[in-house]
Amino acid sequence: MVTAVLPVREDDAAPPTRGLIADRIAMVAPFFFACGWFSWGISTPSLWRDEVVTATMVSGSPVAILDVVQHHFDRVHFVYYELMWAWTQAFGTSEVSLRAPSLVAMAITAVVVFSIARRYVSRLGALCAGLVYVLLPSSSRYAQEARSTALIVAGVAIATWLMLRATETRNNRYWVAYILLMSGLCFLNLLVPLALIPHAAYLYRRVPVRTMALLWAPVFAASTFVALISFRQRAQVAWIAGPSPEQLLVGFGSLSGGAWVALVVAIGVVGALVWTAAGRRWSEVGWILAGLTIPFVLLAISYVKPMFVPRYVMFVAIFAALAMVIAAARIHVALPVLAVVAVLVLGWSSQTWLRTSASHNEDFRAAAAFLQAQTTRDDAIVYATPTVRMGLDYYAPKGLPATDPLAVPVRDGLLPDNAPCAADSTAAFARVWSLVFIRTSDVECTSGKHLVFRRYFGTLVLNLYE
Repeated sequence: MVTAVLPVREDDAAPPTRGLIADRIAMVAPFFFACGWFSWGISTPSLWRDEVVTATMVSGSPVAILDVVQHHFDRVHFVYYELMWAWTQAFGTSEVSLRAPSLVAMAITAVVVFSIARRYVSRLGALCAGLVYVLLPSSSRYAQEARSTALIVAGVAIATWLMLRATETRNNRYWVAYILLMSGLCFLNLLVPLALIPHAAYLYRRVPVRTMALLWAPVFAASTFVALISFRQRAQVAWIAGPSPEQLLVGFGSLSGGAWVALVVAIGVVGALVWTAAGRRWSEVGWILAGLTIPFVLLAISYVKPMFVPRYVMFVAIFAALAMVIAAARIHVALPVLAVVAVLVLGWSSQTWLRTSASHNEDFRAAAAFLQAQTTRDDAIVYATPTVRMGLDYYAPKGLPATDPLAVPVRDGLLPDNAPCAADSTAAFARVWSLVFIRTSDVECTSGKHLVFRRYFGTLVLNLYE
Protein backbone atom coordinates (compact mmCIF):
# COMPACT_ATOMS: atom_id res chain seq x y z
CA MET A 1 0.00 0.00 0.00
CA VAL A 2 1.10 3.56 -0.71
CA THR A 3 -0.34 4.85 2.59
CA ALA A 4 2.70 4.11 4.69
CA VAL A 5 5.15 6.12 2.60
CA LEU A 6 3.14 9.07 1.35
CA PRO A 7 3.24 11.53 4.29
CA VAL A 8 5.35 14.62 3.66
CA ARG A 9 7.05 16.89 6.15
CA GLU A 10 4.87 19.49 7.82
CA ASP A 11 6.99 22.30 6.38
CA ASP A 12 6.09 21.03 2.89
CA ALA A 13 2.38 21.39 3.51
CA ALA A 14 0.61 24.37 1.92
CA PRO A 15 -0.16 27.29 4.24
CA PRO A 16 -3.81 27.90 5.14
CA THR A 17 -5.67 29.52 2.26
CA ARG A 18 -6.68 33.12 2.81
CA GLY A 19 -9.68 34.62 1.15
CA LEU A 20 -10.93 31.20 0.10
CA ILE A 21 -14.31 32.52 -1.01
CA ALA A 22 -12.71 35.34 -3.00
CA ASP A 23 -10.35 32.84 -4.62
CA ARG A 24 -13.20 30.58 -5.62
CA ILE A 25 -15.07 33.49 -7.14
CA ALA A 26 -11.95 34.58 -8.98
CA MET A 27 -11.33 31.00 -10.10
CA VAL A 28 -14.49 30.85 -12.20
CA ALA A 29 -13.61 34.07 -14.05
CA PRO A 30 -11.02 32.41 -16.35
CA PHE A 31 -13.51 29.63 -17.12
CA PHE A 32 -16.30 31.91 -18.31
CA PHE A 33 -13.90 34.20 -20.12
CA ALA A 34 -12.31 31.20 -21.84
CA CYS A 35 -15.70 29.82 -22.88
CA GLY A 36 -16.62 33.12 -24.47
CA TRP A 37 -13.21 33.64 -26.03
CA PHE A 38 -13.00 30.17 -27.52
CA SER A 39 -16.61 30.33 -28.74
CA TRP A 40 -15.72 33.29 -30.91
CA GLY A 41 -15.60 31.96 -34.47
CA ILE A 42 -15.66 28.30 -33.48
CA SER A 43 -17.88 27.35 -36.41
CA THR A 44 -16.10 29.47 -39.02
CA PRO A 45 -13.19 27.16 -39.97
CA SER A 46 -14.12 24.00 -41.82
CA LEU A 47 -13.30 20.68 -40.24
CA TRP A 48 -9.85 19.64 -41.41
CA ARG A 49 -8.83 16.10 -42.32
CA ASP A 50 -8.27 14.81 -38.77
CA GLU A 51 -11.53 16.35 -37.60
CA VAL A 52 -13.31 14.83 -40.57
CA VAL A 53 -12.08 11.42 -39.42
CA THR A 54 -13.57 12.15 -36.00
CA ALA A 55 -16.90 13.10 -37.60
CA THR A 56 -16.90 9.94 -39.70
CA MET A 57 -15.99 7.63 -36.85
CA VAL A 58 -18.70 8.91 -34.50
CA SER A 59 -21.30 8.48 -37.23
CA GLY A 60 -21.05 4.72 -36.81
CA SER A 61 -21.77 2.43 -33.90
CA PRO A 62 -19.31 1.63 -31.08
CA VAL A 63 -18.80 -1.80 -32.67
CA ALA A 64 -18.06 -0.22 -36.06
CA ILE A 65 -15.50 2.07 -34.43
CA LEU A 66 -13.86 -0.94 -32.80
CA ASP A 67 -13.72 -2.74 -36.15
CA VAL A 68 -12.08 0.22 -37.87
CA VAL A 69 -9.38 0.81 -35.25
CA GLN A 70 -8.70 -2.89 -34.96
CA HIS A 71 -8.29 -3.59 -38.65
CA HIS A 72 -7.28 -0.28 -40.23
CA PHE A 73 -5.98 2.67 -38.22
CA ASP A 74 -6.13 4.87 -35.10
CA ARG A 75 -5.98 2.33 -32.30
CA VAL A 76 -4.34 5.12 -30.28
CA HIS A 77 -7.54 7.17 -30.64
CA PHE A 78 -10.06 4.42 -29.90
CA VAL A 79 -11.03 5.75 -26.46
CA TYR A 80 -11.42 9.28 -27.82
CA TYR A 81 -13.72 8.10 -30.61
CA GLU A 82 -15.88 6.15 -28.19
CA LEU A 83 -16.13 9.16 -25.87
CA MET A 84 -17.07 11.38 -28.80
CA TRP A 85 -19.62 8.83 -29.98
CA ALA A 86 -21.35 9.06 -26.61
CA TRP A 87 -21.18 12.86 -26.74
CA THR A 88 -22.64 13.11 -30.23
CA GLN A 89 -25.50 10.79 -29.37
CA ALA A 90 -26.72 13.54 -27.09
CA PHE A 91 -25.54 16.67 -28.92
CA GLY A 92 -25.27 15.78 -32.59
CA THR A 93 -22.42 15.98 -35.08
CA SER A 94 -22.43 19.65 -36.05
CA GLU A 95 -19.08 21.44 -36.12
CA VAL A 96 -19.87 23.22 -32.85
CA SER A 97 -20.93 19.99 -31.17
CA LEU A 98 -17.84 18.12 -32.32
CA ARG A 99 -15.57 20.90 -31.06
CA ALA A 100 -17.42 21.71 -27.82
CA PRO A 101 -15.61 19.10 -25.65
CA SER A 102 -12.29 20.64 -26.63
CA LEU A 103 -13.58 24.12 -25.81
CA VAL A 104 -14.74 23.07 -22.35
CA ALA A 105 -11.50 21.19 -21.72
CA MET A 106 -9.38 24.24 -22.50
CA ALA A 107 -11.61 26.43 -20.32
CA ILE A 108 -11.15 23.98 -17.43
CA THR A 109 -7.39 24.10 -18.02
CA ALA A 110 -7.47 27.87 -17.47
CA VAL A 111 -9.09 27.32 -14.07
CA VAL A 112 -6.45 24.77 -13.10
CA VAL A 113 -3.66 27.12 -14.19
CA PHE A 114 -5.20 29.77 -11.91
CA SER A 115 -5.38 27.31 -9.02
CA ILE A 116 -1.75 26.23 -9.39
CA ALA A 117 -0.47 29.78 -9.81
CA ARG A 118 -2.41 30.91 -6.74
CA ARG A 119 -0.09 28.80 -4.61
CA TYR A 120 2.78 31.12 -5.55
CA VAL A 121 1.36 34.55 -6.34
CA SER A 122 -1.50 36.91 -5.55
CA ARG A 123 -5.03 36.55 -6.81
CA LEU A 124 -4.30 39.07 -9.57
CA GLY A 125 -1.17 37.21 -10.60
CA ALA A 126 -3.06 33.91 -10.72
CA LEU A 127 -5.77 35.49 -12.85
CA CYS A 128 -3.09 36.75 -15.21
CA ALA A 129 -1.62 33.23 -15.45
CA GLY A 130 -5.01 31.85 -16.46
CA LEU A 131 -5.54 34.67 -18.96
CA VAL A 132 -2.10 34.25 -20.51
CA TYR A 133 -2.87 30.60 -21.09
CA VAL A 134 -6.27 31.36 -22.62
CA LEU A 135 -4.87 34.11 -24.85
CA LEU A 136 -2.15 31.95 -26.37
CA PRO A 137 -3.23 31.45 -29.99
CA SER A 138 -2.37 27.78 -29.66
CA SER A 139 -5.00 27.44 -26.94
CA SER A 140 -7.63 28.84 -29.29
CA ARG A 141 -6.47 26.55 -32.06
CA TYR A 142 -6.94 23.36 -30.08
CA ALA A 143 -10.02 24.57 -28.22
CA GLN A 144 -11.66 24.76 -31.64
CA GLU A 145 -10.64 21.34 -32.91
CA ALA A 146 -12.53 18.06 -32.74
CA ARG A 147 -9.53 16.02 -31.65
CA SER A 148 -8.15 14.80 -28.34
CA THR A 149 -5.42 17.43 -27.83
CA ALA A 150 -7.44 19.70 -25.53
CA LEU A 151 -8.66 16.76 -23.45
CA ILE A 152 -5.07 15.65 -22.90
CA VAL A 153 -3.99 19.16 -21.91
CA ALA A 154 -6.84 19.45 -19.41
CA GLY A 155 -6.10 15.99 -18.05
CA VAL A 156 -2.42 16.75 -17.46
CA ALA A 157 -3.33 20.05 -15.80
CA ILE A 158 -5.81 18.36 -13.46
CA ALA A 159 -3.37 15.54 -12.70
CA THR A 160 -0.73 18.14 -11.80
CA TRP A 161 -3.17 19.82 -9.43
CA LEU A 162 -4.04 16.44 -7.87
CA MET A 163 -0.35 15.80 -7.29
CA LEU A 164 0.02 19.14 -5.52
CA ARG A 165 -3.05 18.51 -3.39
CA ALA A 166 -1.86 15.03 -2.51
CA THR A 167 1.45 16.28 -1.17
CA GLU A 168 -0.16 19.26 0.58
CA THR A 169 -2.93 17.36 2.34
CA ARG A 170 -1.36 13.87 2.63
CA ASN A 171 -4.74 12.54 1.49
CA ASN A 172 -4.34 9.32 -0.48
CA ARG A 173 -7.59 9.84 -2.34
CA TYR A 174 -5.81 12.49 -4.39
CA TRP A 175 -3.07 10.01 -5.22
CA VAL A 176 -5.61 7.43 -6.38
CA ALA A 177 -7.28 10.00 -8.60
CA TYR A 178 -3.86 11.08 -9.90
CA ILE A 179 -2.86 7.52 -10.82
CA LEU A 180 -6.18 6.77 -12.50
CA LEU A 181 -6.17 10.01 -14.48
CA MET A 182 -2.59 9.80 -15.69
CA SER A 183 -3.03 6.15 -16.64
CA GLY A 184 -6.27 6.89 -18.45
CA LEU A 185 -4.70 9.75 -20.39
CA CYS A 186 -2.24 7.30 -21.92
CA PHE A 187 -5.18 5.85 -23.85
CA LEU A 188 -5.55 9.24 -25.49
CA ASN A 189 -1.84 9.85 -26.08
CA LEU A 190 0.95 7.39 -25.35
CA LEU A 191 3.38 10.30 -24.84
CA VAL A 192 1.57 11.44 -21.69
CA PRO A 193 4.34 9.97 -19.46
CA LEU A 194 6.50 12.90 -20.58
CA ALA A 195 4.37 15.01 -18.24
CA LEU A 196 5.95 13.07 -15.39
CA ILE A 197 9.17 15.06 -15.89
CA PRO A 198 7.91 18.15 -14.00
CA HIS A 199 6.03 15.89 -11.59
CA ALA A 200 9.27 14.10 -10.76
CA ALA A 201 11.01 17.41 -10.19
CA TYR A 202 8.28 18.45 -7.76
CA LEU A 203 8.11 15.17 -5.87
CA TYR A 204 11.88 14.90 -5.51
CA ARG A 205 12.68 14.94 -1.78
CA ARG A 206 8.97 15.23 -1.00
CA VAL A 207 8.12 11.56 -1.36
CA PRO A 208 10.38 8.50 -1.41
CA VAL A 209 11.64 7.23 -4.75
CA ARG A 210 9.86 3.93 -4.12
CA THR A 211 6.58 5.81 -3.80
CA MET A 212 7.13 7.53 -7.13
CA ALA A 213 7.82 4.16 -8.73
CA LEU A 214 4.57 2.78 -7.31
CA LEU A 215 2.63 5.83 -8.47
CA TRP A 216 3.96 5.74 -11.99
CA ALA A 217 4.05 2.01 -12.65
CA PRO A 218 0.40 1.98 -13.87
CA VAL A 219 1.09 5.02 -16.05
CA PHE A 220 4.03 3.43 -17.83
CA ALA A 221 2.14 0.15 -18.08
CA ALA A 222 -0.79 1.88 -19.77
CA SER A 223 1.48 3.75 -22.17
CA THR A 224 3.38 0.56 -23.01
CA PHE A 225 0.14 -1.30 -23.61
CA VAL A 226 -1.10 1.37 -26.04
CA ALA A 227 2.27 1.36 -27.82
CA LEU A 228 2.19 -2.42 -28.22
CA ILE A 229 -1.35 -2.65 -29.57
CA SER A 230 -0.61 0.21 -31.95
CA PHE A 231 2.76 -1.05 -33.14
CA ARG A 232 1.37 -2.65 -36.31
CA GLN A 233 -0.11 0.71 -37.26
CA ARG A 234 3.15 2.61 -36.85
CA ALA A 235 3.08 3.53 -40.55
CA GLN A 236 0.49 6.15 -39.61
CA VAL A 237 3.24 8.34 -38.18
CA ALA A 238 5.68 7.69 -41.02
CA TRP A 239 5.00 11.23 -42.25
CA ILE A 240 6.80 12.76 -39.25
CA ALA A 241 10.15 14.17 -40.31
CA GLY A 242 13.39 13.19 -38.64
CA PRO A 243 14.67 15.39 -35.79
CA SER A 244 16.64 18.58 -36.26
CA PRO A 245 17.51 21.57 -34.04
CA GLU A 246 15.32 23.76 -36.22
CA GLN A 247 12.33 21.70 -35.14
CA LEU A 248 12.67 23.10 -31.63
CA LEU A 249 12.19 26.66 -32.87
CA VAL A 250 9.22 25.63 -34.98
CA GLY A 251 7.90 23.56 -32.09
CA PHE A 252 8.02 26.35 -29.53
CA GLY A 253 6.39 28.65 -32.07
CA SER A 254 3.60 26.14 -32.55
CA LEU A 255 3.14 25.66 -28.81
CA SER A 256 2.71 29.42 -28.46
CA GLY A 257 0.68 29.89 -31.61
CA GLY A 258 2.74 32.51 -33.43
CA ALA A 259 6.21 33.97 -33.79
CA TRP A 260 5.56 37.18 -31.86
CA VAL A 261 3.76 35.43 -29.03
CA ALA A 262 6.57 32.87 -28.92
CA LEU A 263 8.99 35.75 -28.44
CA VAL A 264 6.96 37.05 -25.48
CA VAL A 265 6.83 33.58 -23.96
CA ALA A 266 10.56 33.09 -24.55
CA ILE A 267 11.38 36.37 -22.80
CA GLY A 268 9.11 35.42 -19.92
CA VAL A 269 10.59 31.95 -19.59
CA VAL A 270 14.18 33.23 -19.72
CA GLY A 271 13.25 35.81 -17.13
CA ALA A 272 11.77 33.08 -14.95
CA LEU A 273 14.93 31.00 -15.35
CA VAL A 274 17.19 33.93 -14.35
CA TRP A 275 14.93 34.85 -11.42
CA THR A 276 14.89 31.27 -10.20
CA ALA A 277 18.64 30.84 -10.51
CA ALA A 278 19.46 34.21 -8.92
CA GLY A 279 17.26 33.51 -5.92
CA ARG A 280 18.10 29.81 -5.76
CA ARG A 281 14.42 29.00 -5.93
CA TRP A 282 14.85 25.64 -7.65
CA SER A 283 13.12 23.71 -4.88
CA GLU A 284 10.18 26.10 -5.04
CA VAL A 285 9.45 26.57 -8.76
CA GLY A 286 12.13 24.54 -10.51
CA TRP A 287 9.60 21.80 -11.21
CA ILE A 288 7.59 24.19 -13.40
CA LEU A 289 10.69 25.03 -15.42
CA ALA A 290 11.36 21.28 -15.72
CA GLY A 291 8.13 21.04 -17.71
CA LEU A 292 9.73 23.16 -20.41
CA THR A 293 12.33 20.45 -21.06
CA ILE A 294 9.67 18.12 -22.48
CA PRO A 295 10.14 19.25 -26.12
CA PHE A 296 13.88 18.57 -25.80
CA VAL A 297 13.18 15.08 -24.47
CA LEU A 298 10.73 14.45 -27.31
CA LEU A 299 13.34 15.62 -29.79
CA ALA A 300 15.82 13.14 -28.28
CA ILE A 301 13.23 10.36 -28.58
CA SER A 302 12.78 11.33 -32.21
CA TYR A 303 16.34 10.28 -32.96
CA VAL A 304 15.14 6.74 -32.27
CA LYS A 305 11.64 7.12 -33.71
CA PRO A 306 10.54 10.43 -35.26
CA MET A 307 7.71 11.68 -33.03
CA PHE A 308 8.36 15.41 -32.78
CA VAL A 309 4.92 16.93 -33.36
CA PRO A 310 4.24 19.95 -31.10
CA ARG A 311 0.57 19.20 -30.57
CA TYR A 312 1.47 15.82 -29.08
CA VAL A 313 2.91 17.70 -26.07
CA MET A 314 0.68 20.76 -26.09
CA PHE A 315 0.50 20.51 -22.29
CA VAL A 316 3.95 22.16 -22.20
CA ALA A 317 2.11 25.47 -22.67
CA ILE A 318 0.70 25.06 -19.14
CA PHE A 319 4.17 25.17 -17.63
CA ALA A 320 5.25 28.04 -19.89
CA ALA A 321 2.33 30.21 -18.76
CA LEU A 322 2.95 29.35 -15.12
CA ALA A 323 6.70 29.98 -15.26
CA MET A 324 6.54 33.35 -16.96
CA VAL A 325 3.68 34.76 -14.88
CA ILE A 326 4.82 33.49 -11.47
CA ALA A 327 8.27 35.01 -11.94
CA ALA A 328 6.79 38.22 -13.32
CA ALA A 329 4.36 38.57 -10.41
CA ARG A 330 7.09 38.00 -7.83
CA ILE A 331 9.32 40.61 -9.48
CA HIS A 332 6.69 43.34 -9.81
CA VAL A 333 2.91 43.39 -9.50
CA ALA A 334 2.47 45.12 -12.87
CA LEU A 335 4.47 42.63 -14.93
CA PRO A 336 1.79 39.89 -15.12
CA VAL A 337 -0.70 42.43 -16.45
CA LEU A 338 1.89 43.51 -19.01
CA ALA A 339 2.34 39.87 -20.01
CA VAL A 340 -1.42 39.51 -20.60
CA VAL A 341 -1.50 42.68 -22.71
CA ALA A 342 1.57 41.62 -24.71
CA VAL A 343 0.17 38.16 -25.49
CA LEU A 344 -3.18 39.67 -26.48
CA VAL A 345 -1.78 42.45 -28.68
CA LEU A 346 1.01 40.50 -30.35
CA GLY A 347 -1.22 37.46 -30.80
CA TRP A 348 -4.21 39.36 -32.16
CA SER A 349 -3.41 38.77 -35.82
CA SER A 350 -3.02 35.04 -35.14
CA GLN A 351 -6.27 35.01 -33.16
CA THR A 352 -8.25 36.64 -35.96
CA TRP A 353 -6.66 34.37 -38.58
CA LEU A 354 -7.62 31.30 -36.56
CA ARG A 355 -11.24 32.40 -36.90
CA THR A 356 -11.08 32.37 -40.72
CA SER A 357 -12.15 29.58 -43.02
CA ALA A 358 -8.57 28.92 -44.15
CA SER A 359 -7.07 28.41 -40.69
CA HIS A 360 -7.68 24.67 -40.31
CA ASN A 361 -5.74 23.46 -43.33
CA GLU A 362 -8.43 22.00 -45.63
CA ASP A 363 -11.61 23.94 -46.34
CA PHE A 364 -13.93 21.05 -47.12
CA ARG A 365 -17.01 23.22 -46.62
CA ALA A 366 -16.08 25.67 -49.38
CA ALA A 367 -15.00 22.84 -51.69
CA ALA A 368 -18.32 21.06 -51.23
CA ALA A 369 -20.29 24.27 -51.88
CA PHE A 370 -18.26 24.97 -55.02
CA LEU A 371 -18.75 21.47 -56.39
CA GLN A 372 -22.47 21.56 -55.59
CA ALA A 373 -22.75 24.65 -57.77
CA GLN A 374 -20.32 23.75 -60.56
CA THR A 375 -20.72 20.03 -61.24
CA THR A 376 -23.43 18.22 -63.18
CA ARG A 377 -24.54 14.62 -63.55
CA ASP A 378 -22.41 14.37 -66.68
CA ASP A 379 -19.24 15.08 -64.69
CA ALA A 380 -17.09 12.62 -62.80
CA ILE A 381 -15.42 13.32 -59.49
CA VAL A 382 -12.57 11.25 -58.08
CA TYR A 383 -10.78 11.46 -54.75
CA ALA A 384 -7.12 10.90 -54.00
CA THR A 385 -7.82 9.38 -50.59
CA PRO A 386 -10.83 8.15 -48.62
CA THR A 387 -10.26 11.04 -46.19
CA VAL A 388 -11.15 13.51 -48.93
CA ARG A 389 -14.35 11.59 -49.53
CA MET A 390 -15.11 11.77 -45.82
CA GLY A 391 -14.80 15.55 -45.92
CA LEU A 392 -17.09 15.93 -48.92
CA ASP A 393 -19.57 13.43 -47.47
CA TYR A 394 -19.76 15.45 -44.25
CA TYR A 395 -20.50 18.76 -45.99
CA ALA A 396 -22.59 17.26 -48.79
CA PRO A 397 -24.43 14.43 -47.01
CA LYS A 398 -26.91 14.04 -49.88
CA GLY A 399 -24.11 13.69 -52.38
CA LEU A 400 -22.80 15.85 -55.21
CA PRO A 401 -24.35 16.12 -58.68
CA ALA A 402 -21.23 14.57 -60.21
CA THR A 403 -20.77 10.81 -60.48
CA ASP A 404 -18.12 9.09 -58.36
CA PRO A 405 -16.92 6.22 -60.57
CA LEU A 406 -14.36 5.03 -58.02
CA ALA A 407 -16.75 4.84 -55.09
CA VAL A 408 -17.09 1.45 -53.47
CA PRO A 409 -19.45 0.47 -50.65
CA VAL A 410 -18.53 1.56 -47.15
CA ARG A 411 -16.36 -1.06 -45.47
CA ASP A 412 -16.80 -2.23 -41.90
CA GLY A 413 -20.00 -0.24 -41.80
CA LEU A 414 -18.11 3.04 -41.58
CA LEU A 415 -15.16 3.86 -43.83
CA PRO A 416 -15.46 4.90 -47.47
CA ASP A 417 -12.93 3.54 -49.91
CA ASN A 418 -11.74 4.01 -53.50
CA ALA A 419 -11.77 1.35 -56.19
CA PRO A 420 -8.60 0.80 -58.25
CA CYS A 421 -8.17 3.46 -60.90
CA ALA A 422 -8.50 1.69 -64.28
CA ALA A 423 -7.61 3.42 -67.54
CA ASP A 424 -11.23 3.59 -68.64
CA SER A 425 -12.70 4.59 -65.27
CA THR A 426 -13.50 8.11 -66.47
CA ALA A 427 -13.35 7.69 -70.26
CA ALA A 428 -17.08 8.19 -70.64
CA PHE A 429 -17.05 11.58 -68.91
CA ALA A 430 -16.27 14.86 -70.67
CA ARG A 431 -15.16 16.53 -67.44
CA VAL A 432 -13.34 14.94 -64.53
CA TRP A 433 -12.87 16.69 -61.21
CA SER A 434 -10.24 15.45 -58.78
CA LEU A 435 -9.59 16.38 -55.17
CA VAL A 436 -6.17 15.89 -53.61
CA PHE A 437 -4.14 17.22 -50.72
CA ILE A 438 -1.20 19.52 -51.36
CA ARG A 439 2.05 17.58 -51.78
CA THR A 440 0.23 14.38 -52.75
CA SER A 441 -0.05 12.87 -56.20
CA ASP A 442 -3.18 13.31 -58.26
CA VAL A 443 -5.23 10.27 -59.15
CA GLU A 444 -4.37 8.66 -62.48
CA CYS A 445 -7.90 8.50 -63.82
CA THR A 446 -7.90 11.29 -66.36
CA SER A 447 -7.75 9.09 -69.48
CA GLY A 448 -5.52 11.48 -71.37
CA LYS A 449 -7.53 14.57 -70.48
CA HIS A 450 -5.80 17.90 -69.88
CA LEU A 451 -5.80 20.05 -66.77
CA VAL A 452 -7.90 23.17 -67.46
CA PHE A 453 -8.66 24.48 -63.99
CA ARG A 454 -7.17 24.38 -60.50
CA ARG A 455 -8.39 25.90 -57.27
CA TYR A 456 -7.12 25.71 -53.73
CA PHE A 457 -9.32 25.31 -50.68
CA GLY A 458 -6.66 25.68 -48.03
CA THR A 459 -4.44 22.62 -48.46
CA LEU A 460 -7.12 20.87 -50.52
CA VAL A 461 -6.56 21.08 -54.29
CA LEU A 462 -9.40 20.83 -56.81
CA ASN A 463 -8.38 19.98 -60.39
CA LEU A 464 -10.59 19.89 -63.50
CA TYR A 465 -9.65 17.82 -66.53
CA GLU A 466 -11.30 17.96 -69.94
